[in-house]
Amino acid sequence: MELIVTAPVGMRGTAELAAQNRERLRQRYSAFYLERAAALEIEGMRTMPDLPGGVRAAAEILEGGIEAALWRLAEQTGAGLRVELQKIPIRQETIEVCNHLDADPYRLFSGGSYLIFTENAYFVLKEIQTQGCPEAACIGAATADKKRILYYSGVERYLTPPQRFREQKHSALQS
Repeated sequence: MELIVTAPVGMRGTAELAAQNRERLRQRYSAFYLERAAALEIEGMRTMPDLPGGVRAAAEILEGGIEAALWRLAEQTGAGLRVELQKIPIRQETIEVCNHLDADPYRLFSGGSYLIFTENAYFVLKEIQTQGCPEAACIGAATADKKRILYYSGVERYLTPPQRFREQKHSALQS
């Protein structure tokens, strides 16, 4: 099973951060650059492409960003994950705004971007790209073990559950 992301992650979250922190960002970036960041809100408003056969699961990347979506889909399918962070499509504006504001771009709201588990990534990717998602990319694969591992420049780290899940488990343990 392979993992596909249909569009750059964090676009709508970037637009929100840029709007909320306009004055702070204006100290570093031009008005034109901030307008481009704000325009990601509109560009990020995409609908789920029509999916061909071979798709096992799909979900919009919402609250908690790509990391939360990966966790939820792994829980839903009972699979482990191996994901290459460098393969995840992300805009330069997202990286720069997040760096300046000390935010994690992989945990930004990414509505309009979808995560797909599929048995035939090549076929599904080509189909999605022809439907107006040219930046769609295969970012990794599901694994038989339960490990959820993210790789970046050869360094691996384990995916952690979204904060909301940690709080639910913690309160369940106290009951």
